[in-house]
Amino acid sequence: YLLVLSRWFGWLKAQGINEAIIDEAGQVFKKTKSNDGLSIKPESLKLIAEYIDEINAYKKKSASIKYYLKQFFGYMGENSLELNKIRPVDVYNFQSSLMSEVKCGKSRFSTSSVRKVINAANNFFKYLKKKSIVYSNPFYAVRLVKQAKSLPRNILKENEMSMLLGELSSFMKCSNLNEQKALYKAHVIAEVLYSTGARIGEALRMKVSDIDLSRGVVKIKDTKANYERFGILNEYAVNVLRIYIENLRQDLKHENNCNDNELLFYSGVKLDSWFNKTVGKVSLKLALGGFKSHNIRHAVGFHLLRSGCDIRFIQEILGHKKLSSTQIYTKVDKEDLRGVLDKFHPRQVEALNQGESDEELKNALALIS
Repeated sequence: YLLVLSRWFGWLKAQGINEAIIDEAGQVFKKTKSNDGLSIKPESLKLIAEYIDEINAYKKKSASIKYYLKQFFGYMGENSLELNKIRPVDVYNFQSSLMSEVKCGKSRFSTSSVRKVINAANNFFKYLKKKSIVYSNPFYAVRLVKQAKSLPRNILKENEMSMLLGELSSFMKCSNLNEQKALYKAHVIAEVLYSTGARIGEALRMKVSDIDLSRGVVKIKDTKANYERFGILNEYAVNVLRIYIENLRQDLKHENNCNDNELLFYSGVKLDSWFNKTVGKVSLKLALGGFKSHNIRHAVGFHLLRSGCDIRFIQEILGHKKLSSTQIYTKVDKEDLRGVLDKFHPRQVEALNQGESDEELKNALALIS
């Protein structure tokens, strides 16, 4: 197998493909052969290497794209399909195969993953068409499998969210100064997210000039819809930000994340993964389960709706373009449903009105003892 790989890479180098790009692409497809038994043609590997090179030139993440393309080329190999002869019906069959694939008794790919695979392959064919390698894009006319909207996992209840934020604000309990600074910064970011409902990427792109503490608002550059909206800062968040900006922000400047002094938190590079890791540890410590920054955004929508806030206002706060995106929070979980049943079911109300005492219960038990 190594001999075959070396011949492939030798052929690619002869074609003038950058060695680093070949190695980067080859790492993914080594696993393809050993784990899944798939085989990738040398010419296909060359195209993928060039595509990865272009993606990296635009500083886009290519790791997941390589994985998705692996699924597509694996299907091509299994069904003896050629790049220039793929039809829309082949794409539909590919999509169906992903949906029906089972691993350990469960579906290997979720609906969301299937959509990502198809989108990655679609973009790859757009690239091929732009380079005049293929005449048409068979993915263009294909309708993606519909993704069912479901309530996001692990949305903390109000008291649980209060516990998490309270633990983040207890940064002085940390054993050393570096840990105190790290937890304090996570505390400030978390309060901004929970007050505004912003995405972590939007919070990390906020500039100091975007903050208006006197009015309690912050300008948010929407990373999905590509427009600006205003977020509301509650009184507590205003106080937290005032202390951070006026007294402690400069002290939290780190050599690895100080590439932009205008940014509120100095950098948006890798700060999101650091924040997720920090908050995740605190959440697990409190036995609240896995938790990431986006869970805070979901909690904002869920908590506001439970408090009786009009769904149109929640849509505006979260910056949802479609109301259907906000309506996901109207789904109730079993715990809420049980609470409603206990409160309003006629039999439960009847029992409360009767005022059955512990003494009566003891007497009833005595009859059958």
